[in-house]
Amino acid sequence: MHEAKIVVEENAELLYNALKYENAPRCKVKYELKDGKFYVTILSKKLTNLRAAINSFLIWIDMLEKLLMERND
Repeated sequence: MHEAKIVVEENAELLYNALKYENAPRCKVKYELKDGKFYVTILSKKLTNLRAAINSFLIWIDMLEKLLMERND
C-alpha cells in the first residue's frame, strides 16, 4: 500500500471544512484537524492512483488559498 500525507498550517480549519467530504477514486482518504494543522492522508494500492489523488488535493488547496487571498484584499 502506498501512502502520502499533506500537511497544511495556514487556514487549517477552513481547508478542513471545505475538503473533508472530498473523495478520490480508488484511494482511501483520511482527514484530520490537529494542533492547528490540517492533515490529508491518502492511501492507494497503485502508485498512479495515489499520484492523481495528490495532484487533485494540491490543486484544491491551492484554489482555496487563492480564494482566501482574494477575499482578504
